[in-house]
Amino acid sequence: MFKLQRKQELFTPVNDLMEELYASPNQADALLLEHEFFSSLGSLVETLPPAQQQIFKMRYQEELSTQEIADKLQISLKTVQNQLGRALSQLRTMMTLLAVLFYINDK
Repeated sequence: MFKLQRKQELFTPVNDLMEELYASPNQADALLLEHEFFSSLGSLVETLPPAQQQIFKMRYQEELSTQEIADKLQISLKTVQNQLGRALSQLRTMMTLLAVLFYINDK
């Protein structure tokens, strides 16, 4: 339980970030930044292996539960969880790299 709480404190959900963005004084840029973010995320998702891509899209675009995905694809729940975990880890790494590159170029 404490591990989960610590993990949740490390990552701010995208929805929370978008709300903060729209509440900021630079609200005019919010829509453009949101579009850029989701465009970049979509491009990164396309670099995932096909199975991870499919499971990621089913989970986060179609909003299916991991059990529903397992049932639809006729694979084990554990396989769905593993593929989803790998996809999220890879996307997190790539987005962190992009953020670092953006920060370096911004200076």
